[in-house]
Amino acid sequence: MMKIVRLIELMLDEDQKNSSIKTEKIKSFSFIENLLQVMIVKVIYIQLHYQENLLILF
Repeated sequence: MMKIVRLIELMLDEDQKNSSIKTEKIKSFSFIENLLQVMIVKVIYIQLHYQENLLILF
């Protein structure tokens, strides 16, 4: 996760010269970031749910 964040930071730093592109990139990056957060939450939820079911079995 930290590698992804660092990669995004590097890309944003490179684009600071061209502000119109930068704002577009920030919009798309925030969309990607939100998508990643939702996916992570879903994975954690699935893991917790799965562990609960395992506990019920034992």
